[in-house]
Amino acid sequence: MIDTIKITKVYHGGSLKASATLTIGGVLALHDIKIIEKENGYFIAMPSQLIKGKYRDIYHPISAPARQVFENLLLRCVEDLMQSQESSLFYQCQNTNIPFLDLTYDDFQIVNQS
Repeated sequence: MIDTIKITKVYHGGSLKASATLTIGGVLALHDIKIIEKENGYFIAMPSQLIKGKYRDIYHPISAPARQVFENLLLRCVEDLMQSQESSLFYQCQNTNIPFLDLTYDDFQIVNQS
């Protein structure tokens, strides 16, 4: 279960537009999810590490439906951020009993802007 999402703008130009931090189950923080803009829109890049000359994700969803949940949530949140004047937005899940694969953007509410 994703408890909170924090989306922060990146101001140094280029295709990297924002980064995200998630808390999961109240016990795990996942930092450094990148939101990158390409010609056909935004996509997310999970945290990665350079290993033997190649970048490998060190944390990632293991199924297409799980990846879709991450993408849908984060891309909707980054749209909010890009339309706002804020440098970051903080979201909290309003119903912690929802199974992970059933989470949608509508289950979250902005609770703090900074």
